[in-house]
Amino acid sequence: MYRPFDWTYSTDYKGTLSKGEFIRDDSKTIPLDKLKRQDPILFFDDMILYEDELGDNGISILNVKIRAMRSCMLILQRLFVRVDNVLLRINDTRLFIDFEENLVMREFKKQESKYEDILKLCHGNDPRRLLRDMNWCAGKLPVLSVEREYIQY
Repeated sequence: MYRPFDWTYSTDYKGTLSKGEFIRDDSKTIPLDKLKRQDPILFFDDMILYEDELGDNGISILNVKIRAMRSCMLILQRLFVRVDNVLLRINDTRLFIDFEENLVMREFKKQESKYEDILKLCHGNDPRRLLRDMNWCAGKLPVLSVEREYIQY
């Protein structure tokens, strides 16, 4: 049996739920107002799970950022893939945990575009510099799909 090998190490992993079941509700969004409050950040970390330069053809990086406050926690897992002269891809999984409401929300967003289309949006002396900035790319890549789910305990 032939199985194609994904040499960009792309993943759609959203996490594993040990009990219960998420309920799909694309209208239910992560409450940004709670995340914008000036609550003290009790814990923050940014971890690279893997990174590869794709044989000098771009980059594939999977990282996780965690921010915990007294009332809630946000976890962002981001896959950033740039295949030079071919494509840019971002798969974001956000988990929002509300400790006061015993609520877990999960949002999975896929973004992708041709390399040349995003390169046209770059300006300055070193336009490719922006293509190494995953946050800049996340603001420019078109959204292909968004899935929102929640579970209440």
